[in-house]
Amino acid sequence: MGEPQDELAVMRAVLRAGTGPAPLTGLVEALAQAVNGAALVFGDGTQLLASSGGAPVALVREWLAGTGGDGEIGRWFTAAREIRVGAHAYQFVLAAFDAGHVRDVASPAFEAVEAILGSYGAVDEFSRTQRSIGSAKLLRDLRLGVSPAGEHRAWRRMAEFGFAPYAPLRLAVCTDVAGGRLPPEAVAALADAAATDGLPLLALEASGQDGVELLLALPAETARAGLAAALAAVADRFGAGEGEPGDAADDETASPVAAGLSAAFDQLTRVPEAVRTACTAVEVARRRAPVEADGETGAVATVIAAEELTPAEWLLAANRMRAGREALTGFVAPLGEHPELLETLIVYLRSRMTVFSTASKLRVHENTVRYRLRRIEGLLGESLSDPLALTNLCLSLYPEVSEETNGV
Repeated sequence: MGEPQDELAVMRAVLRAGTGPAPLTGLVEALAQAVNGAALVFGDGTQLLASSGGAPVALVREWLAGTGGDGEIGRWFTAAREIRVGAHAYQFVLAAFDAGHVRDVASPAFEAVEAILGSYGAVDEFSRTQRSIGSAKLLRDLRLGVSPAGEHRAWRRMAEFGFAPYAPLRLAVCTDVAGGRLPPEAVAALADAAATDGLPLLALEASGQDGVELLLALPAETARAGLAAALAAVADRFGAGEGEPGDAADDETASPVAAGLSAAFDQLTRVPEAVRTACTAVEVARRRAPVEADGETGAVATVIAAEELTPAEWLLAANRMRAGREALTGFVAPLGEHPELLETLIVYLRSRMTVFSTASKLRVHENTVRYRLRRIEGLLGESLSDPLALTNLCLSLYPEVSEETNGV
Protein backbone atom coordinates (compact mmCIF):
# COMPACT_ATOMS: atom_id res chain seq x y z
CA MET A 1 0.00 0.00 0.00
CA GLY A 2 1.05 3.60 -0.13
CA GLU A 3 0.83 3.97 -3.94
CA PRO A 4 -1.49 6.75 -5.18
CA GLN A 5 -3.54 4.27 -7.20
CA ASP A 6 -4.05 2.13 -4.09
CA GLU A 7 -5.18 5.12 -2.04
CA LEU A 8 -7.56 6.11 -4.84
CA ALA A 9 -8.99 2.58 -4.90
CA VAL A 10 -9.69 2.78 -1.17
CA MET A 11 -11.41 6.12 -1.53
CA ARG A 12 -13.53 4.89 -4.44
CA ALA A 13 -14.59 1.77 -2.54
CA VAL A 14 -15.61 3.80 0.49
CA LEU A 15 -17.43 6.40 -1.62
CA ARG A 16 -19.40 3.69 -3.46
CA ALA A 17 -20.40 2.07 -0.18
CA GLY A 18 -21.56 5.40 1.29
CA THR A 19 -24.00 6.02 -1.54
CA GLY A 20 -25.76 2.66 -1.20
CA PRO A 21 -29.19 1.91 0.33
CA ALA A 22 -27.70 1.45 3.86
CA PRO A 23 -24.90 4.06 3.93
CA LEU A 24 -23.60 3.54 7.47
CA THR A 25 -23.49 -0.25 7.27
CA GLY A 26 -21.95 -0.06 3.81
CA LEU A 27 -19.29 2.39 4.98
CA VAL A 28 -18.27 0.22 7.92
CA GLU A 29 -18.07 -2.94 5.81
CA ALA A 30 -16.03 -1.16 3.13
CA LEU A 31 -13.65 0.23 5.73
CA ALA A 32 -13.18 -3.21 7.32
CA GLN A 33 -12.40 -4.73 3.91
CA ALA A 34 -9.98 -1.93 3.02
CA VAL A 35 -8.00 -2.41 6.24
CA ASN A 36 -8.21 -6.23 6.15
CA GLY A 37 -9.54 -6.17 9.69
CA ALA A 38 -12.33 -4.37 11.51
CA ALA A 39 -14.13 -1.01 11.50
CA LEU A 40 -16.36 0.52 14.14
CA VAL A 41 -18.42 3.72 14.43
CA PHE A 42 -19.34 5.29 17.75
CA GLY A 43 -21.79 8.13 18.26
CA ASP A 44 -22.10 10.70 21.01
CA GLY A 45 -21.18 9.21 24.36
CA THR A 46 -19.21 6.33 22.72
CA GLN A 47 -22.42 4.51 21.77
CA LEU A 48 -21.67 1.82 19.18
CA LEU A 49 -23.63 2.56 15.99
CA ALA A 50 -22.18 -0.05 13.63
CA SER A 51 -19.27 -2.46 13.37
CA SER A 52 -17.75 -5.02 11.05
CA GLY A 53 -14.96 -7.48 11.83
CA GLY A 54 -13.85 -9.08 15.05
CA ALA A 55 -12.29 -6.21 16.99
CA PRO A 56 -13.04 -6.23 20.77
CA VAL A 57 -15.77 -3.56 21.05
CA ALA A 58 -15.54 -3.08 24.82
CA LEU A 59 -11.76 -2.59 24.73
CA VAL A 60 -12.01 -0.19 21.79
CA ARG A 61 -14.66 1.86 23.59
CA GLU A 62 -12.48 1.99 26.71
CA TRP A 63 -9.48 3.03 24.63
CA LEU A 64 -11.50 5.80 22.93
CA ALA A 65 -12.66 7.12 26.29
CA GLY A 66 -9.02 7.27 27.36
CA THR A 67 -6.26 8.27 24.99
CA GLY A 68 -7.86 7.54 21.60
CA GLY A 69 -5.94 8.40 18.43
CA ASP A 70 -3.65 5.75 16.91
CA GLY A 71 -2.47 2.94 19.14
CA GLU A 72 -2.54 -0.74 20.06
CA ILE A 73 -5.14 -2.90 21.79
CA GLY A 74 -3.60 -6.30 22.36
CA ARG A 75 -2.72 -7.66 18.92
CA TRP A 76 -4.82 -5.02 17.19
CA PHE A 77 -3.30 -1.86 15.72
CA THR A 78 -5.83 0.97 15.61
CA ALA A 79 -6.44 4.34 13.98
CA ALA A 80 -9.31 6.66 14.90
CA ARG A 81 -10.71 9.97 13.73
CA GLU A 82 -13.53 12.16 14.97
CA ILE A 83 -15.78 13.32 12.12
CA ARG A 84 -18.47 15.92 12.79
CA VAL A 85 -21.80 16.26 10.98
CA GLY A 86 -23.61 19.35 12.17
CA ALA A 87 -23.87 19.24 15.95
CA HIS A 88 -23.03 15.52 16.15
CA ALA A 89 -19.60 13.92 16.48
CA TYR A 90 -18.79 10.39 15.32
CA GLN A 91 -15.70 8.34 16.11
CA PHE A 92 -14.56 6.09 13.26
CA VAL A 93 -12.06 3.38 14.23
CA LEU A 94 -10.01 1.08 12.00
CA ALA A 95 -8.30 -1.98 13.52
CA ALA A 96 -6.09 -4.71 12.03
CA PHE A 97 -3.11 -6.88 12.88
CA ASP A 98 -0.85 -5.13 10.32
CA ALA A 99 0.21 -1.74 11.71
CA GLY A 100 1.67 -0.51 8.41
CA HIS A 101 -1.47 -1.38 6.48
CA VAL A 102 -3.65 0.45 9.02
CA ARG A 103 -1.49 3.57 8.67
CA ASP A 104 -1.61 3.46 4.87
CA VAL A 105 -5.37 2.93 4.62
CA ALA A 106 -6.46 5.28 7.43
CA SER A 107 -5.83 8.63 5.74
CA PRO A 108 -7.58 8.03 2.37
CA ALA A 109 -10.38 6.07 4.04
CA PHE A 110 -11.13 8.78 6.59
CA GLU A 111 -10.95 11.48 3.91
CA ALA A 112 -13.56 9.61 1.88
CA VAL A 113 -15.82 9.25 4.94
CA GLU A 114 -15.48 12.96 5.71
CA ALA A 115 -16.44 13.80 2.12
CA ILE A 116 -19.52 11.57 2.26
CA LEU A 117 -20.75 12.73 5.66
CA GLY A 118 -19.93 16.32 4.76
CA SER A 119 -22.20 16.07 1.74
CA TYR A 120 -24.95 14.59 3.91
CA GLY A 121 -24.52 17.48 6.35
CA ALA A 122 -24.62 20.05 3.55
CA VAL A 123 -27.80 18.56 2.11
CA ASP A 124 -29.38 18.46 5.57
CA GLU A 125 -28.37 22.06 6.29
CA PHE A 126 -29.72 23.20 2.92
CA SER A 127 -32.99 21.39 3.60
CA ARG A 128 -33.28 22.99 7.06
CA THR A 129 -32.53 26.43 5.63
CA GLN A 130 -35.13 26.05 2.90
CA ARG A 131 -37.68 24.84 5.44
CA SER A 132 -36.91 27.79 7.72
CA ILE A 133 -37.35 30.24 4.82
CA GLY A 134 -40.61 28.59 3.80
CA SER A 135 -41.87 28.63 7.38
CA ALA A 136 -41.12 32.34 7.78
CA LYS A 137 -42.75 33.20 4.43
CA LEU A 138 -45.93 31.28 5.26
CA LEU A 139 -46.26 32.88 8.68
CA ARG A 140 -45.56 36.32 7.19
CA ASP A 141 -48.33 35.77 4.63
CA LEU A 142 -50.74 34.63 7.34
CA ARG A 143 -49.87 37.64 9.47
CA LEU A 144 -50.71 39.98 6.58
CA GLY A 145 -54.11 38.29 6.30
CA VAL A 146 -55.76 35.45 4.41
CA SER A 147 -59.11 35.87 2.71
CA PRO A 148 -61.85 33.28 3.32
CA ALA A 149 -61.42 32.16 -0.29
CA GLY A 150 -57.71 31.50 0.29
CA GLU A 151 -58.16 29.59 3.57
CA HIS A 152 -58.15 26.10 2.03
CA ARG A 153 -54.96 26.76 0.09
CA ALA A 154 -53.30 28.20 3.20
CA TRP A 155 -54.17 25.05 5.17
CA ARG A 156 -52.57 22.94 2.44
CA ARG A 157 -49.38 24.95 2.93
CA MET A 158 -49.66 24.42 6.70
CA ALA A 159 -49.91 20.66 6.15
CA GLU A 160 -46.47 20.72 4.49
CA PHE A 161 -45.06 21.68 7.92
CA GLY A 162 -46.86 18.94 9.82
CA PHE A 163 -50.03 20.77 10.87
CA ALA A 164 -53.35 18.93 10.75
CA PRO A 165 -55.70 20.92 8.48
CA TYR A 166 -58.34 22.90 10.38
CA ALA A 167 -57.02 21.76 13.77
CA PRO A 168 -56.93 24.59 16.37
CA LEU A 169 -53.76 26.69 16.53
CA ARG A 170 -52.15 29.14 18.89
CA LEU A 171 -49.70 31.90 18.07
CA ALA A 172 -46.85 32.73 20.41
CA VAL A 173 -44.70 35.85 20.67
CA CYS A 174 -41.32 35.39 22.40
CA THR A 175 -38.99 38.17 23.42
CA ASP A 176 -35.96 38.77 25.60
CA VAL A 177 -37.19 40.25 28.88
CA ALA A 178 -34.38 42.81 28.84
CA GLY A 179 -35.43 44.01 25.40
CA GLY A 180 -32.37 42.66 23.59
CA ARG A 181 -32.31 40.90 20.23
CA LEU A 182 -32.94 37.17 20.21
CA PRO A 183 -29.79 35.63 18.67
CA PRO A 184 -30.34 34.15 15.17
CA GLU A 185 -28.96 30.78 16.28
CA ALA A 186 -31.64 30.66 18.99
CA VAL A 187 -34.34 30.67 16.32
CA ALA A 188 -32.73 27.73 14.48
CA ALA A 189 -32.14 25.88 17.75
CA LEU A 190 -35.78 26.37 18.75
CA ALA A 191 -36.96 24.94 15.42
CA ASP A 192 -34.60 21.96 15.86
CA ALA A 193 -35.86 21.36 19.41
CA ALA A 194 -39.46 21.41 18.20
CA ALA A 195 -38.62 19.01 15.35
CA THR A 196 -36.93 16.63 17.79
CA ASP A 197 -40.13 16.54 19.87
CA GLY A 198 -42.28 16.11 16.76
CA LEU A 199 -43.92 19.51 17.29
CA PRO A 200 -45.12 21.28 14.11
CA LEU A 201 -43.84 24.84 14.16
CA LEU A 202 -43.77 27.99 12.04
CA ALA A 203 -41.27 30.68 13.07
CA LEU A 204 -40.75 34.28 12.00
CA GLU A 205 -38.48 37.00 13.37
CA ALA A 206 -40.32 40.31 13.46
CA SER A 207 -39.68 43.82 14.73
CA GLY A 208 -41.56 44.44 17.96
CA GLN A 209 -42.18 47.51 20.09
CA ASP A 210 -39.05 46.92 22.17
CA GLY A 211 -36.77 45.03 19.81
CA VAL A 212 -36.87 41.85 17.76
CA GLU A 213 -39.59 39.38 18.66
CA LEU A 214 -40.08 35.79 17.56
CA LEU A 215 -43.53 34.90 16.23
CA LEU A 216 -44.47 31.21 16.33
CA ALA A 217 -47.45 29.12 15.25
CA LEU A 218 -48.08 25.86 17.09
CA PRO A 219 -50.89 23.27 17.46
CA ALA A 220 -53.21 24.53 20.22
CA GLU A 221 -53.40 21.19 22.02
CA THR A 222 -49.68 21.05 22.80
CA ALA A 223 -48.78 24.73 22.43
CA ARG A 224 -48.03 25.62 26.05
CA ALA A 225 -46.17 22.46 27.04
CA GLY A 226 -44.40 22.22 23.69
CA LEU A 227 -43.29 25.86 23.74
CA ALA A 228 -42.02 25.61 27.33
CA ALA A 229 -40.09 22.43 26.54
CA ALA A 230 -38.58 23.87 23.35
CA LEU A 231 -37.53 27.08 25.11
CA ALA A 232 -35.98 25.10 27.97
CA ALA A 233 -34.06 22.95 25.47
CA VAL A 234 -32.39 26.02 23.95
CA ALA A 235 -32.07 28.09 27.13
CA ASP A 236 -28.38 28.70 26.59
CA ARG A 237 -29.05 30.40 23.24
CA PHE A 238 -31.31 33.13 24.63
CA GLY A 239 -30.57 36.32 26.50
CA ALA A 240 -27.39 37.22 24.65
CA GLY A 241 -28.79 40.66 23.86
CA GLU A 242 -26.44 42.63 21.64
CA GLY A 243 -23.36 40.60 22.63
CA GLU A 244 -21.76 37.72 20.82
CA PRO A 245 -23.98 34.72 20.06
CA GLY A 246 -23.87 32.17 22.82
CA ASP A 247 -22.64 34.61 25.49
CA ALA A 248 -25.74 33.88 27.52
CA ALA A 249 -24.60 30.35 28.19
CA ASP A 250 -21.80 31.65 30.38
CA ASP A 251 -23.64 34.67 31.75
CA GLU A 252 -25.15 34.11 35.19
CA THR A 253 -27.31 37.20 34.74
CA ALA A 254 -28.58 36.27 31.27
CA SER A 255 -32.05 37.61 30.65
CA PRO A 256 -34.85 35.02 30.53
CA VAL A 257 -37.50 34.91 27.82
CA ALA A 258 -41.11 36.07 28.01
CA ALA A 259 -43.69 34.37 25.81
CA GLY A 260 -47.32 35.25 25.17
CA LEU A 261 -49.85 32.79 23.72
CA SER A 262 -52.96 33.77 21.81
CA ALA A 263 -56.28 32.07 22.38
CA ALA A 264 -56.89 28.94 20.29
CA PHE A 265 -58.44 29.43 16.85
CA ASP A 266 -59.11 27.28 13.79
CA GLN A 267 -59.63 29.89 11.07
CA LEU A 268 -56.50 31.24 9.42
CA THR A 269 -58.34 34.47 8.65
CA ARG A 270 -58.01 35.20 12.39
CA VAL A 271 -54.19 35.14 12.43
CA PRO A 272 -53.78 38.97 12.50
CA GLU A 273 -56.12 39.15 15.51
CA ALA A 274 -54.24 36.27 17.19
CA VAL A 275 -50.95 38.13 16.69
CA ARG A 276 -52.38 41.13 18.55
CA THR A 277 -53.59 39.00 21.47
CA ALA A 278 -50.23 37.20 21.70
CA CYS A 279 -48.46 40.59 21.75
CA THR A 280 -50.75 41.68 24.58
CA ALA A 281 -50.00 38.49 26.53
CA VAL A 282 -46.23 38.86 26.08
CA GLU A 283 -46.36 42.39 27.53
CA VAL A 284 -47.83 40.92 30.71
CA ALA A 285 -45.33 38.03 30.65
CA ARG A 286 -42.46 40.52 30.53
CA ARG A 287 -43.75 42.27 33.64
CA ARG A 288 -44.21 39.00 35.50
CA ALA A 289 -40.89 37.50 34.40
CA PRO A 290 -37.97 37.41 36.84
CA VAL A 291 -35.12 39.81 36.13
CA GLU A 292 -32.66 36.92 35.90
CA ALA A 293 -32.93 33.32 34.81
CA ASP A 294 -33.46 30.84 37.64
CA GLY A 295 -30.30 28.76 37.59
CA GLU A 296 -31.56 26.32 40.22
CA THR A 297 -34.79 25.30 38.53
CA GLY A 298 -33.75 26.05 34.97
CA ALA A 299 -36.79 28.29 34.51
CA VAL A 300 -35.88 30.60 31.68
CA ALA A 301 -39.28 31.33 30.13
CA THR A 302 -42.39 32.97 31.54
CA VAL A 303 -45.31 31.83 29.38
CA ILE A 304 -48.66 33.62 29.70
CA ALA A 305 -51.77 32.67 27.71
CA ALA A 306 -54.33 35.26 26.66
CA GLU A 307 -57.11 33.63 28.71
CA GLU A 308 -55.06 34.11 31.89
CA LEU A 309 -55.09 37.91 31.65
CA THR A 310 -57.32 39.97 33.92
CA PRO A 311 -59.46 42.77 32.42
CA ALA A 312 -57.08 45.33 33.92
CA GLU A 313 -54.08 43.59 32.34
CA TRP A 314 -55.85 43.53 28.97
CA LEU A 315 -56.51 47.26 29.16
CA LEU A 316 -53.03 48.18 30.31
CA ALA A 317 -51.12 45.88 27.98
CA ALA A 318 -53.15 46.98 24.97
CA ASN A 319 -52.64 50.67 25.83
CA ARG A 320 -49.58 51.44 23.70
CA MET A 321 -50.48 55.05 22.90
CA ARG A 322 -48.34 57.67 24.57
CA ALA A 323 -51.40 59.79 25.36
CA GLY A 324 -53.01 56.83 27.15
CA ARG A 325 -49.94 56.20 29.30
CA GLU A 326 -49.74 59.90 30.16
CA ALA A 327 -53.41 59.87 31.19
CA LEU A 328 -52.75 56.99 33.60
CA THR A 329 -49.76 58.64 35.26
CA GLY A 330 -51.45 62.01 35.22
CA PHE A 331 -54.39 60.77 37.27
CA VAL A 332 -52.18 60.32 40.36
CA ALA A 333 -49.75 63.16 39.51
CA PRO A 334 -51.05 65.40 42.38
CA LEU A 335 -49.59 62.84 44.82
CA GLY A 336 -46.14 63.00 43.24
CA GLU A 337 -44.89 65.56 45.75
CA HIS A 338 -46.41 63.66 48.69
CA PRO A 339 -44.66 60.26 48.82
CA GLU A 340 -46.16 59.48 52.24
CA LEU A 341 -49.70 59.90 50.88
CA LEU A 342 -48.91 57.90 47.74
CA GLU A 343 -47.53 55.04 49.85
CA THR A 344 -50.63 55.15 52.04
CA LEU A 345 -52.92 54.98 49.02
CA ILE A 346 -51.04 52.01 47.51
CA VAL A 347 -51.09 50.09 50.80
CA TYR A 348 -54.78 50.98 51.28
CA LEU A 349 -55.68 49.57 47.86
CA ARG A 350 -53.52 46.50 48.46
CA SER A 351 -55.31 45.94 51.77
CA ARG A 352 -58.77 45.77 50.20
CA MET A 353 -59.43 49.33 51.42
CA THR A 354 -59.36 48.23 55.06
CA VAL A 355 -58.21 51.00 57.39
CA PHE A 356 -57.16 48.63 60.18
CA SER A 357 -54.99 46.50 57.86
CA THR A 358 -53.47 49.61 56.26
CA ALA A 359 -52.59 51.10 59.65
CA SER A 360 -51.05 47.82 60.77
CA LYS A 361 -48.82 47.58 57.70
CA LEU A 362 -47.76 51.23 57.92
CA ARG A 363 -47.33 51.01 61.73
CA VAL A 364 -49.45 54.10 62.32
CA HIS A 365 -52.74 54.81 64.11
CA GLU A 366 -55.99 54.17 62.25
CA ASN A 367 -56.94 57.85 62.62
CA THR A 368 -53.68 58.76 60.86
CA VAL A 369 -54.72 56.61 57.92
CA ARG A 370 -58.19 58.24 57.84
CA TYR A 371 -56.60 61.71 57.89
CA ARG A 372 -54.25 60.81 55.03
CA LEU A 373 -57.10 59.37 52.97
CA ARG A 374 -59.06 62.64 53.34
CA ARG A 375 -55.98 64.57 52.15
CA ILE A 376 -55.65 62.21 49.18
CA GLU A 377 -59.28 62.83 48.24
CA GLY A 378 -58.70 66.58 48.47
CA LEU A 379 -55.58 66.50 46.27
CA LEU A 380 -57.16 64.23 43.66
CA GLY A 381 -60.57 65.85 43.73
CA GLU A 382 -62.07 62.37 43.83
CA SER A 383 -63.90 60.32 46.45
CA LEU A 384 -62.33 57.00 47.39
CA SER A 385 -65.85 55.57 47.68
CA ASP A 386 -66.57 56.33 44.02
CA PRO A 387 -66.25 53.07 41.97
CA LEU A 388 -65.10 54.93 38.85
CA ALA A 389 -62.44 56.85 40.77
CA LEU A 390 -61.20 53.60 42.34
CA THR A 391 -61.08 51.96 38.90
CA ASN A 392 -58.92 54.79 37.57
CA LEU A 393 -56.64 54.64 40.61
CA CYS A 394 -56.18 50.87 40.33
CA LEU A 395 -55.35 51.18 36.63
CA SER A 396 -52.92 54.04 37.25
CA LEU A 397 -51.18 52.21 40.09
CA TYR A 398 -51.72 48.67 38.82
CA PRO A 399 -48.09 47.43 38.90
CA GLU A 400 -47.69 48.63 42.52
CA VAL A 401 -51.14 47.58 43.70
CA SER A 402 -51.09 44.14 42.06
CA GLU A 403 -47.83 43.06 43.72
CA GLU A 404 -49.54 41.87 46.87
CA THR A 405 -53.30 41.92 46.38
CA ASN A 406 -53.37 38.30 45.19
CA GLY A 407 -51.81 37.17 48.42
CA VAL A 408 -53.58 39.51 50.89
